Amino acid sequence: MKYLFNLLLIFFSAKASCSTLPVNCDNENLKTPRILKYEITSIHNYNKNYFTQGLFYNSGYIYISTGLYKKSSLNKIDFKTGKIVKEINLHDELFGEGSTLFKDEIFQLTWKSGKVFKYYKNNLKLKEIQNINTEGWGITNNKDHLIISDGSEFLYFRDPKTLEILSKLKVHFMGRRLRNLNELEWVDNCILANIWKTNIIAVINPLNGNTVATIDLSDIAKKENINNLESMPNGIAFLEDLSEILITGKHWKNIYQLKLK
Repeated sequence: MKYLFNLLLIFFSAKASCSTLPVNCDNENLKTPRILKYEITSIHNYNKNYFTQGLFYNSGYIYISTGLYKKSSLNKIDFKTGKIVKEINLHDELFGEGSTLFKDEIFQLTWKSGKVFKYYKNNLKLKEIQNINTEGWGITNNKDHLIISDGSEFLYFRDPKTLEILSKLKVHFMGRRLRNLNELEWVDNCILANIWKTNIIAVINPLNGNTVATIDLSDIAKKENINNLESMPNGIAFLEDLSEILITGKHWKNIYQLKLK
């Protein structure tokens, strides 16, 4: 009986400590970032042509925020069936950007207007509209702060209630500033960032801004076979229960589920 108990203890301890990223942002100190490989474990086709700006997963649903003037929206979609549960359209003069779930609220950025929309998670009803003094590109959170990009080399840690900037992080790649930080996702105490105009995801240490690893999505981008300069990867979601991530792109028809290694 004691032997069985010990086996169960080892099993559940291993499961609890299972990580998604094969790097540890808390103690990685590499001069050259690691290049992470991946396996595509599933492909989800939703027959949509979203100009994806933000992507996250929660409790069986994916949420996609989209851009472009007169076409921007926030969409709640059943992850298994691909059925659109709810769609919120922004005003024509607004260009939608990234989105994230913080506790029971969804935050959606807009590009140049400075407006940030806050929705109730359960019904996607608008709770309030706030303002920031930078452009809005990507957004995620570390369960304490919102983390927002504006296309520069900086990430802004903001108060979830007031949106006040509490600190900012300068991001580096091998000693040089890394700009065009776009869609963001918090995974295993690291910040994952799509780099605009590239097929690269940077894995960033949130303590010092160093890029500790990269993920090259070029092979997946080729599968989409879109002759459009705007159709680069953009959209990262964390499947915590599976220790995997979802990725997609602008004008992509598919969402790809990846196991990193």
